[in-house]
Amino acid sequence: MLRIGECARGAGWLSLLLMLTGTSPPLAAAESSLDPVWSNMAQFMFQEALDELGQGHREGDDRSVRLTRAVALLGHPERQRANIERAVQLLEQVVQEEESDDLAAASRYFLARAAQVHEIPSDPLRAARLYEGVIRDFPRHPMAERSAVKLALLRLYAPGGTSPEERIRHAGELLGEVASLEQRATVHLILAGACLFFRVCHEDALDHLLAADSLGIVGRGRRAATLVSIGELACELGRSGVARTAYRTFLEENPRDTRAHTIRKRLEQLNGSGDE
Repeated sequence: MLRIGECARGAGWLSLLLMLTGTSPPLAAAESSLDPVWSNMAQFMFQEALDELGQGHREGDDRSVRLTRAVALLGHPERQRANIERAVQLLEQVVQEEESDDLAAASRYFLARAAQVHEIPSDPLRAARLYEGVIRDFPRHPMAERSAVKLALLRLYAPGGTSPEERIRHAGELLGEVASLEQRATVHLILAGACLFFRVCHEDALDHLLAADSLGIVGRGRRAATLVSIGELACELGRSGVARTAYRTFLEENPRDTRAHTIRKRLEQLNGSGDE
């Protein structure tokens, strides 16, 4: 299997692909003629990306162009069945020609996304199998880690007859497939959300929130919301020391937040109670 950066051709688009799919930091890579196209897509300008592709890029002899065109077609706001079918066809061609490089990993990820989100009707079971294949065949690859995040959501919320506890356990197994701190934190947040959504395992929900916070949560708003959730859940569970720490950190980082007044009141009540 080719590692990231070993494939000079198409390396630049991969950095932008990771930005588009939410993986950061961007990978250092050589420039590519497709970079302007991916830059447009990173700004959700999919029609402009398709227009750029139409100027001097032929998809017939270049796998990276075919992948790029497929992603632009999937992302286009006008969800036309013909565009989705063409995108799937292009992605399958990329995989059929070479199954083990970065282009194949990205194409298989987007085939799973197509089955999960874009195709009409969606096929969550097929999407899950495709994500599992990316994780199995490209361990620790950025696209495998993105697949683990999406698969966790499918295992938790896709239609099925298993209990909430079993869904959470099954999704939690995917933590072993994720090495990057950012993506591990994301999976912990997903698991915490599931515990609260299904109204089970509140102690586990708090543990997942604390784990995510310790790994580092990207985005100031997301981190602030996590600190509030930690504080509220810790209060509910009688873990006053944890709640105090979360509330104090929130106020230090967000003194002008609209929630700050309420958080100060919460903290005063905890300090007055004397509970540890």
